[in-house]
Amino acid sequence: MTLSKERKGEIALAALKYQLKNKDIKINTDMKRGLGNVAKDTGIPLKELMAFAKELLSEALDEALEDKE
Repeated sequence: MTLSKERKGEIALAALKYQLKNKDIKINTDMKRGLGNVAKDTGIPLKELMAFAKELLSEALDEALEDKE
């Protein structure tokens, strides 16, 4: 089975969100350093990684604090 680039992205995002929900996250200055390392290793611009992280963490926080009624 060959997956489209879009589907691969959907799967990767879902897996990442799953990890965020099931893992303690420390939000501190080390987070930016970690993103810097990812940027260096992957070639993804740091500004893009930071924007992605902000969006992802915001969504995760919204889901965690959401009323389940």
